[in-house]
Amino acid sequence: MKTGKRMRLAACLLAAALGSVSLFGCGAANRGGKRYKIAMIAQAPTPFWEDVRTGAQDAADELGYELMYYSTEDVTKDQSDLVRDAKSAGADAICIAANSATNENLMTALKAAANSDIQIFTLDADVDIPDDTDTSKFTERRAYIGTDYESAGSMAGRNAANYLAAEESNARAAVICHSQTLASAQKRVDGFVSTLNSELRSKKIFDLEAARRAMPQGGEGNPGGEGNPNGEGNPNGEGNPNGEGNPNGEGNPNGGGNPGGEGNPNGEGGQGAPNAPDQIDMQINTINNTDYVYDVLYTDGTGFTEKTDKTGSLDAETVTTNLLTAHPEIKVLFATDEATTVGVCRAVDGLGLAGQVKVIGVHMNDELYDCMNRESDAVLTATLLLNPYNIGYFGVFYAGRYINEYEEIHSNREENTMKDGKLREPGVPKVVDTGALYVTKENLNTEQVSLLRNPEEYAKSK
Repeated sequence: MKTGKRMRLAACLLAAALGSVSLFGCGAANRGGKRYKIAMIAQAPTPFWEDVRTGAQDAADELGYELMYYSTEDVTKDQSDLVRDAKSAGADAICIAANSATNENLMTALKAAANSDIQIFTLDADVDIPDDTDTSKFTERRAYIGTDYESAGSMAGRNAANYLAAEESNARAAVICHSQTLASAQKRVDGFVSTLNSELRSKKIFDLEAARRAMPQGGEGNPGGEGNPNGEGNPNGEGNPNGEGNPNGEGNPNGGGNPGGEGNPNGEGGQGAPNAPDQIDMQINTINNTDYVYDVLYTDGTGFTEKTDKTGSLDAETVTTNLLTAHPEIKVLFATDEATTVGVCRAVDGLGLAGQVKVIGVHMNDELYDCMNRESDAVLTATLLLNPYNIGYFGVFYAGRYINEYEEIHSNREENTMKDGKLREPGVPKVVDTGALYVTKENLNTEQVSLLRNPEEYAKSK
């Protein structure tokens, strides 16, 4: 069996296990037999995007398509020229990982491509689609194939809340983010921040409510007062009602009872910490208004720099070092991509804080594997392991499927016209979530993680 087919089979099995994508037609061939041209525009020449490319090429080879691969130097570059290049090269579909969700030049180029019957798909980084149909804007994105990053960020936030709940009350988290313009980056941040705050607030309030329920209630008191209103002494005989006194002289010959009664005439009894419930309400109000994420700090998109003088540097390692030095209350860090995670781990390790500051990252290369696999004081606590191979494979797969059905529908319009007069849409899902796996030291060396970390090496071993 060829490596590509072994990888394809492994990817299908993994996707089915995760329940993350629809595998309708898994492995289906191109029904029309046409050699479609599928253009893929990646963000940067990184190992992640090389795995995406491998998946895309395997799909193109299996389905008989031509893959045209383009990449920018880094995530800050304008991709509009690459879209125009793909259009000029005769692309039938463009699968793009957008460097910006709103860049006007990029949206204009995508709009022009769509107007030329080129089908547009987004991979791992989506674009903003207007809610209302504005024909002057780009609205023709057919599907998004990639990780649901808001859900992935929420997964990280939920676990971060558990980590912070075990720390001192002033402990905080922080986010080190690789981009202010990528929609995928912002969704990770939004999911993490909102879920961490919600989960941690709920945990703290639950504990306070439990403390409230455990508080002793105040005594009710005897509404009649405990003294005998007739002043005759205690009926148990401590004062003799005949006034004779105790033979030992201890009794009050007039009777020990107070004619007015010693009980509280209002019968209210003790109050038992009367201000505690009010204090708990104040604490709950404080918790609901506390942001447990100290800050979201943005880098220049690099994880680290080898420069000796790092003055003014915005790489992740320098940003993290400065943050932790100034704010020892930071006990959890969320790094939003692989390079950023490397920089954050180097900073934490360099400050001697491994095991004291929890690091949650995104994806995993060999250095990050070593950071997690230490026998003690692992630097990387957890990571969201993505599925780049499937992003590439399903990007090409669904692009080809869409073109196939689109051409069939338009070649037989009468049979494919619905009651409202509109042509039916090709049966491709609008969102294909390729999933994210939460990896800790406990599941680091499982077969599932090995496949996701390095699908090519995994395929060779089978």
